Amino acid sequence: MFLFPEHQDRYEQFLRQDGTHPKDRERQALFYIFAGYKDLGDRIEHFYDFKGRMIRPEAFQAVDLTSGSRALAELAFNQYNNMPCGTVVFAEIKVVDWKNIVADWINKALDCINLEKIHIILATDW
Repeated sequence: MFLFPEHQDRYEQFLRQDGTHPKDRERQALFYIFAGYKDLGDRIEHFYDFKGRMIRPEAFQAVDLTSGSRALAELAFNQYNNMPCGTVVFAEIKVVDWKNIVADWINKALDCINLEKIHIILATDW
């Protein structure tokens, strides 16, 4: 489930630092995304207030981010509280097998919330 050993270490560090409840899937998703990308994980204090236990949307104006970092931070905030995020993540992907990518993303999301994996059949060829 983790991208590399440091991803899991940093994720668990964020959970401990925050005191995240085991059933708080929104914060777990936020920390999972931030922990998996060093550029964001190193700057989490700009985006998340561990003492107040809340996100800091104003960080988008205060912190210089690449388009990829910004897209991941927006995705993390979207997972946390449904904050709107653009489709920048998709804009950088050229020719891909969308059916398998979407199915994989959904199954990973289901893993994060402890639901069973599902088999997805899409009605269209993308």
